[in-house]
Amino acid sequence: MTICFLLVILLLAMGNTHVEACGDSGNIGGASCPAQQDKYNCWEATPVNITVVKPCPQKAYGFDKSKTISRHCMGNGLWFGADKDNPIGKPVNYLASCSVDNLQEILEELYGVNSTAEQRAYYHDITSRSNTLGIVGYSISVVAIFISLVVFLSFKSLACNRINMHKNLFLAFLFWLLVELIISVDLRIMTTSPTDRYIPTIHQTPYLCESFRVVGQYFRLTVFAWMLLEGLYLHTVVITAVVSQHNLVPYYLAGWVGPIPVTATWTIVMALNDEETCWFDYSILAYYWIIEGVRNVILAVNLFFLCNIIRVLHKKLRRSNSNEMGRAIKTAKAAIVLLPLLGLTNLLFIAPPPKAINSKVLLCLYFFGKPFMVSFQGFFLSLFYCFVNGEVRIAVERRCRNWATTEQVRRRSSRTMSVSLSFFGNDGGRRSSLNSQLRVHRQRTVETLPTIPSGNPIGETRDTEA
Repeated sequence: MTICFLLVILLLAMGNTHVEACGDSGNIGGASCPAQQDKYNCWEATPVNITVVKPCPQKAYGFDKSKTISRHCMGNGLWFGADKDNPIGKPVNYLASCSVDNLQEILEELYGVNSTAEQRAYYHDITSRSNTLGIVGYSISVVAIFISLVVFLSFKSLACNRINMHKNLFLAFLFWLLVELIISVDLRIMTTSPTDRYIPTIHQTPYLCESFRVVGQYFRLTVFAWMLLEGLYLHTVVITAVVSQHNLVPYYLAGWVGPIPVTATWTIVMALNDEETCWFDYSILAYYWIIEGVRNVILAVNLFFLCNIIRVLHKKLRRSNSNEMGRAIKTAKAAIVLLPLLGLTNLLFIAPPPKAINSKVLLCLYFFGKPFMVSFQGFFLSLFYCFVNGEVRIAVERRCRNWATTEQVRRRSSRTMSVSLSFFGNDGGRRSSLNSQLRVHRQRTVETLPTIPSGNPIGETRDTEA
């Protein structure tokens, strides 16, 4: 059902981003500048020596929609800034004409006070590369999570409560990764498209982009909810040392229904208070803590679960009379494996992002480290809990052995059948000869049998002889 919902959103994206061709607005007569479509406006064909005034983009981050922007059609029939070598002219400078009055404050908040042009250029370059790394990570994680779900659903021997918990976590991950992948690719297309050409994107479509934000935040919160449930289930099993078939219905309700009220509250508050396109500034607003606060509480609870699990595990290893080094290695392995399952890798980047004025090393660590840990989290989850998992490997090896045995029997049967066919011949000559001999032998056998008188059944004859 959720996949169908995502497909509907994609279809709406393709439909709502359709823009009619920017052509001539009737017969204006005389010399005129040609019609042009740029990233934000359609500049219709305009008579010479006329200045066209357009409102600034109504849905664009950092632009004041109350301002206007103009373009002048020169006497030679070309737009201002155009010549014979460049008939299109210079791109319209929306940033200079439409920027909000507090643009300097926004830039200082983003880049830092007194940032240089070189620092801002490096900041843009590294954030662009960070977006590319995120797209690669999301793509790999989607494939890995999908394969893991197929494996979990293909083997009945893996149908236990613990694996069922993994299935739901992986399913939530898959939906969230798909939404993030779509948004990241769309953002990449929007930021790299030239300003003098319109390319429809989700980020430039009102209401559609906000819908993607809401769906993405819901599935991300769902991922955190299932991480909390995984930690709770594992903590209960380790502490009580009893593995029983718990009723998972409360887990399903908490994992899939629990995030709905939180996401709905955040959506209503954002819709009433944020007028920015696509809610580009959602992560820096105070309202974001409606969702982010819940996620941080989940991380804090899971951190407690991890510490307690490691404590109990270390105590049990000490009772097993293993050496100190062996206990430390096993404890470290358990902690590393549990980190992606409980989502504790998100704690590494809970601090706000650095600014352009910070050192390049810090920028690289944050903008490469965060997308790597976030986007590849699904891959590491699949690696630890599916690809190298002992139970999964045993189930796969058993299926492969059964398949190999079945294939071997099939080949032997096929080989026996081919030998039989080669004996009787494929042309029918030898088979016809053998059939003739069998008919003659059968006829001779019938002729040698004694004749039974009519009216004396075989049974009565035998009784009489007896």
